[in-house]
Amino acid sequence: HELLAGEVLVVRNRDRDVAALLWGRVGPMGLNLFHGRDDGDIEGASNFLHREMFVHAVRAGVRVLHTGDAALQGEGGARVQGITHFKRTLGFEIREAFQGNRVLRPVAAGLRRRTLELWNSVRGGTDRP
Repeated sequence: HELLAGEVLVVRNRDRDVAALLWGRVGPMGLNLFHGRDDGDIEGASNFLHREMFVHAVRAGVRVLHTGDAALQGEGGARVQGITHFKRTLGFEIREAFQGNRVLRPVAAGLRRRTLELWNSVRGGTDRP
């Protein structure tokens, strides 16, 4: 995370980590790289982490922040609508982000397949990681 000028933010409750977020900065852009939670009935840990990330990003000079889902045209669902409402309530402008697809070339795809086969044979499994 140091290479990306990043930070790991963690919420603890009673000596237990209940949520964590890794974000990084590349020039004027901030990226939510990982977010996980096990907050159970501790509501708000995720919102708190995202709020802190926004504060840290603004202080670091980030002008564009990509944090994941947003209810853009054609998208919906209660969860995504809630995330979008949270971001707008904090004063952020919601914009469509770039998207891409990873396409492996035939040689790279074959190398990846053989590597996974070797890994599975070494660890004694047949499923793919």
